Amino acid sequence: MDKTFDFSKFIQQVGEELVRSFADGSSATTPGLVGEAREMAILKKLEKLLPPAIGVGTGCVIDSFGNTSKQMDVILFEKEYCPVFSINDSPKASYYPCEGVLATGEIKSELTKKELLDIFKKSKSVKGLQRYSVAKQSGASWKYTPYRHFGNNLSIATTPEDSYDQKNKSRDQIYFFAICGENRMAKETLRTEYTKLLNEYSIYSPNLFVDLTDFVIVFLKNANNDFGNIMVNSYIDTDYFAISQKRENNFAFTLRILRNFFTEARTVPIIAYERYFDIEEKILNLNIYPIEKK
Repeated sequence: MDKTFDFSKFIQQVGEELVRSFADGSSATTPGLVGEAREMAILKKLEKLLPPAIGVGTGCVIDSFGNTSKQMDVILFEKEYCPVFSINDSPKASYYPCEGVLATGEIKSELTKKELLDIFKKSKSVKGLQRYSVAKQSGASWKYTPYRHFGNNLSIATTPEDSYDQKNKSRDQIYFFAICGENRMAKETLRTEYTKLLNEYSIYSPNLFVDLTDFVIVFLKNANNDFGNIMVNSYIDTDYFAISQKRENNFAFTLRILRNFFTEARTVPIIAYERYFDIEEKILNLNIYPIEKK
């Protein structure tokens, strides 16, 4: 009989390789093509573990109002529709419109107070970007903001209550996750620092924090039933945050969360991409000449 494939071990090894690749790149005095090639190779391996509509890259996220996020180690974007502005084909000099970005991730080899603060700053830099959305009128008094699901070009007309709302609905935000290889902080120090940063960054806080071989940090909501607390995506929806006991195979847990978020996440109609190409302004500024037909 052939040897059984250990999928759990394979997924964990992908997570460890992800951390190792970005740790090697950040420690290099002059990051070069070898480091970038190693990072892109593991990102391609990660892409194969996610739904086929999702592309995986690295770089910065932008909005059409002139704002740019900090450098993101991992960017999950809709592969078919999202334009990528890449300078000299350099992965780290690539820019992704926020309308097409599902999630971004920060990779740390070690976790310290300094690195934890950096994670929150990067989360805010991407969650603070503004997707372009326009409210629509339906009838005399019914206004709604349409949305669409990632990987689908069909816009959905909806009720005012179910309208797209990036500020107040977690599934309408870019998801931010952080992964570290090894925690250098005492658990009590981590809890104290995380509480302080949550109070400061609120809705711009990371959605998920993962130590590959120890704990995860998630948000919980009181379900008010016999089942107790339920896990939720974001600070927007939460009553508590929780640090788990020691766990193994946390990278598989991360992938499951990201795959689930893909099925429920929403973004704005695909026409928003036109703002990056200035199409409307070009059409309005034309010199018109008659054609004499014979």
